[in-house]
Amino acid sequence: FQDCNNDNNNNKNPWKSPDIFVVSLSIPTDSPTFIESLIAGGAEDGRGYTVCVYFAMKEETRNVLRQISRHNNNNNNNTATSQQDPFSRSVRLFERWCRYAATDPKMFSRFLFIPVSQNGKEIGLTMASTTTTTTTTTT
Repeated sequence: FQDCNNDNNNNKNPWKSPDIFVVSLSIPTDSPTFIESLIAGGAEDGRGYTVCVYFAMKEETRNVLRQISRHNNNNNNNTATSQQDPFSRSVRLFERWCRYAATDPKMFSRFLFIPVSQNGKEIGLTMASTTTTTTTTTT
């Protein structure tokens, strides 16, 4: 986990959400045998895939973050109408996560990434590893 609170944007934005958000996901294709685990001392996890997904912030998201920032700077407790829609609430929640996850383990654990594979058998995912991937969180 890289701290979203870093100053990689040179303070030009008051929000903590990054312009590019990267999720790295490890997907096992088979389990190590008992003997392999003993020999490797638990260091060998077996074969699998590592998938990196990049999410680039859209201008629509920046607009919501600007609106949230203005709202917070005005110390207004009334929620703006545009902040009531699901997209705005999602942006607000992600901003909150980025602001506190690096220092709050409880907040960090709330991020959940649920990948969906349409061709699991084709790429070698077994039923067990497919089930495992649905509960993976970011690192």
